[in-house]
Amino acid sequence: MEELIALYTHDEVDRHFNEQKLFDFLLNQAKLKSSVQRVKNGRILNLRCSDETIFFIEKGIVSISVDESILYFTGANRFVGLESLLFHDSNDLEFTSVGEVEVLEFKKVDIIDALMNMQEGWLYGYLINVHLQELLVQQYMFSKMRTKKRSKELLKVLAKEVSNEDESLINLPKQLNYTVLTKYLGVSYVTIRKLFEEFRRESFILEGPNRSISINLEI
Repeated sequence: MEELIALYTHDEVDRHFNEQKLFDFLLNQAKLKSSVQRVKNGRILNLRCSDETIFFIEKGIVSISVDESILYFTGANRFVGLESLLFHDSNDLEFTSVGEVEVLEFKKVDIIDALMNMQEGWLYGYLINVHLQELLVQQYMFSKMRTKKRSKELLKVLAKEVSNEDESLINLPKQLNYTVLTKYLGVSYVTIRKLFEEFRRESFILEGPNRSISINLEI
């Protein structure tokens, strides 16, 4: 174990064992079978009561909730269902499509078998769990903030997750409307309208045609 730890720096682990690398390995080296699923808006991915299926998001956005409260969103090139990779417990997280989502479906047991045949396969699951823990700690820290500050930080996190561009101004997909965002921010419709009025005055939020929303990460 000490030799393995000495082999990689933290940045190298992030670079070589991220979710896109895992996806490439499963398809190109392990040759795992997968099936394409297109999930309509608001449909729940079949993970709450079963731990047999893993999804890889190719297009779209998925919300992750507990007891109808949205914890976070995840976008393209992410796995859902690997949070309990090596355990047989049922998953208490609920994964719901936001708009139309296209995913590849894998059997969890096939992924476990493929990773167990690699000396360093456990690193993929480790990084996914580290990412989840960081998100949950981040959510806890945000919960201690005042409503305006918390909402701004949550919107920044959301913008970075749903965009593949390294830009300071990020357009939110149209399916992330006021109804979805009120649930995510944990505020009422009246409150979010007031917040967004303030954010527009501060140029943190810019609205375009058809009420499209852009987030300014430099504010």
